[in-house]
Formats: sequence, C-alpha cells, structure tokens
Amino acid sequence: MKIYKLLAVILLMIIISGCGNKNNGTYEEAGIIANLGDDGAYAFLEMKYPENVLVTTEHVYDAGIESSAAVQCKVYYYYNNEVKDLGTIESLSTAYPLSFTEDAIWAGDNTGVKKYIIKKGELEETAAETGEYESSQVIHFGCGAADCVNSIIKK
Repeated sequence: MKIYKLLAVILLMIIISGCGNKNNGTYEEAGIIANLGDDGAYAFLEMKYPENVLVTTEHVYDAGIESSAAVQCKVYYYYNNEVKDLGTIESLSTAYPLSFTEDAIWAGDNTGVKKYIIKKGELEETAAETGEYESSQVIHFGCGAADCVNSIIKK
C-alpha cells in the first residue's frame, strides 16, 4: 500500500511540474496555442533562458531531412510574470529554415545570417557568426505537445 502512495505522490509531482517543461502551461493559459489558425503550429525551445521560449507559425514545410520547418515565426517569452509577444523572426526562403542554439534563434538570407537573443524580456538582433549558425538545429514545429519540445542535441 505504501508503494502506491509513493507512486501517486511522484505522479502528482510530475504533473504539477509539467514534466520539466518550465512554464509551458503559462503559454497555454494565455491562449496563444488555442488561438492558432487551422494551419498553425508551435514549438517550445529549451534554451539557456530561465523559461522555455514559445514560437508559433502558420506555415510549415518539409526541408528534406528536416520535417515541419518554417521560415517565419512569432516569438513569445514568459518574463516578469507575464507572457510577452516579442515579435516576428523571418528568413528569406525555405533554403534558410529557422533554427536555434542554446542562446539564440537564427534566420538567414542571401547576404548572411541573423542572430536573435532574448535580453531583459525583449528580442534583440545581435552580431552573428556563420560558424554558430552552422551548428544550430532546425526548429521542428508541431500541433501536439509531444512533437513540440525542441532541445539542443549534444553532438
């Protein structure tokens, strides 16, 4: 009987903690995911920030070996006890799918790459190096929670 109580407590702790997904539930409570259009998709990005970053898009495509990629997304971040709409990031074409590293979201065009970081609850474009972009991972968007958590894969 004690083992069942222990398992129940562990299960309750996992549910309350959101399985380690930081504040993902806060984005859902804000209605961002529920208000996506029929073609809308989203992704949580596990980065070095205290909270996960939420990105949404209305258009995904298959980028060869990368499924559910996008060239445009809206960025949301939980900061100072509120969900903030930080703006939109856009790449030039499907040749430059949006990607991320531990500290940045990346977009590209024919002239180079753009690096966006979150600083004090704001989206900021910073200097970018091609080598950093080359080591970034394409963001995989999805419609269900299991498909939507993007973590940095250590190589």
